[in-house]
Amino acid sequence: MRDKNFLKDFGASLRDFFGGRTDSYEKAMLEGRETAQQEMRERAEKLGANAIVGVSFGYETMGQANGMIMISVSGTAVKID
Repeated sequence: MRDKNFLKDFGASLRDFFGGRTDSYEKAMLEGRETAQQEMRERAEKLGANAIVGVSFGYETMGQANGMIMISVSGTAVKID
């Protein structure tokens, strides 16, 4: 889970109100996605796998005033000879 910074979040809400992309939010999502992928790769390697198939991502906001983002990733670890 990633905690969103209050000031960045405030700026993002202004951009959302007036229109435009929220760069800080997108950056947090990308960093969270990369972290989730890396953790999945490490777990697959510990199982002896050398590939992951059927990868899927999920995103959920949670916490007080939706102040956190939960990013989940799943897939099947396989060994390809």
